[in-house]
Amino acid sequence: MGLTADDAPALAKAVATASQRLWQATEPACAKLVGADEAARLGNEDCFTIILHHFSEGQWGSDAALVSNIRAGNTPMPAPDQLDALATRLLAMTDAVQGFEKDLGQTLGPELAEEIATGHAPWGCTMALAEGARTGAFPPK
Repeated sequence: MGLTADDAPALAKAVATASQRLWQATEPACAKLVGADEAARLGNEDCFTIILHHFSEGQWGSDAALVSNIRAGNTPMPAPDQLDALATRLLAMTDAVQGFEKDLGQTLGPELAEEIATGHAPWGCTMALAEGARTGAFPPK
């Protein structure tokens, strides 16, 4: 892929920014389910788990169809207060790769950023780097 150890800070920053964008969408959505203080205590991944398990299979289907239609341009974007927590998180997730790629492109160049963000194993390196950020080990083992 052409990455070096010197690229780790740029990747880690892009991962952190992408995670923060997801949290900005997830926190208020989670707060609707568990309250603001509890959402802040739980954090991004635990709140996402709560959102995942809160909705029925039927609601998953409805929300996935809504998000697909919004992204395809068939349905206008509803106001945030008209979306449930699941649709809010799904919309944020469908934006995540594009934002991640844009952030990486500023440092690593557009071609390499696209390869990392949408290549054969999208987000694979970012998941490894997220582990490295959590453990302080770069490159992650």
